Amino acid sequence: MITYKFLKSEDRSVAIDEAGKEVGECTVTTHPNYWSIDHTYVNPNNRGQGIAQGLLEAVVEAAKKAGVKLQPVCSYAVKAFQEKAEYQALQY
Repeated sequence: MITYKFLKSEDRSVAIDEAGKEVGECTVTTHPNYWSIDHTYVNPNNRGQGIAQGLLEAVVEAAKKAGVKLQPVCSYAVKAFQEKAEYQALQY
């Protein structure tokens, strides 16, 4: 089972596997009124399990709690924002 956490102090969400190993991250750059989603990465051995979606969802939930908009920059986030109406409501 994968656990997702948003680490505000590091401006990123992480995916942690059962062994406690970090297997993915989604980084953001914070701006006064929005965060830009710059990079999404999943370890090649863990791809195809929906981890990137979980990482992005952790960022989205953190942004909602913080009351900020999101600007998708990395290709994964851009595609997800085009496909999900719920994300488009948060787009900067």
